[in-house]
Amino acid sequence: MINFPNTTKTYLVLLSTDHDRDKVKEFIDATQSVDFWFFSMPYSLFINTKMSANEIFDLLENKFGEKKLFVTQIPDSSFRQGRLPKDHWQYFK
Repeated sequence: MINFPNTTKTYLVLLSTDHDRDKVKEFIDATQSVDFWFFSMPYSLFINTKMSANEIFDLLENKFGEKKLFVTQIPDSSFRQGRLPKDHWQYFK
């Protein structure tokens, strides 16, 4: 299990198919304020960071323009459910 600092939050970012997934990957990899991230579904990524949802949104929109984009913080474990690969769940603890 990866232990992130208490100040780190996990976000779900939904991108439209208008985004170039590879360019988003390259950009997020180069963004030092993102502690960890991964894709679990084609246009949905999970980000661990100290940034706010607004900061993530602004970062992506400033880089890629006004395309459909949704950013939300993933809350405490009692408020989520889903089917993901088992090893992905460690990033939400």
